[in-house]
Amino acid sequence: MHIQHLLTAITQIIHTHLPELREVSTHAGRFDLKEIKRLATRLPALYQNKFPALDGRPSVHRVQYNDGALMEYDRAFNRLTVQLPGAGTVNLVSPAGVHIEGDVFVKGHRGYY
Repeated sequence: MHIQHLLTAITQIIHTHLPELREVSTHAGRFDLKEIKRLATRLPALYQNKFPALDGRPSVHRVQYNDGALMEYDRAFNRLTVQLPGAGTVNLVSPAGVHIEGDVFVKGHRGYY
C-alpha cells in the first residue's frame, strides 16, 4: 500500500468518527518529540462542535465536571467561581480555622449558628 493511500484512509476514518470537523487533512512532517512540541506550541488544543472550548476568554481557566459542577478562575478579574448542580453541598473542614478578609455576603434560606 502506498503511503498516500494510508494517509487518505486514516483521514477518512477520522472524518467518519468526527463528522462535525469541517476539515480533516494530513500532516506530512515527522512525528518525533521535536515535531510534536512544535505543533503543540502552535496548537495546544483542538476543539470541535462535539467538544467545544469551555470558555472563549483567554484569562479564564475552567473545569467542568460530568455532573454539571463548574469551577472557574478568571485572572483578569481575580475571581474564583464555583457552581454546583442541583442539591450540591460544600464542606469546608479546616481544624486551624478559616480566615476571611473582605466583605462577606450570604444569601440563603436557612443556616446553622
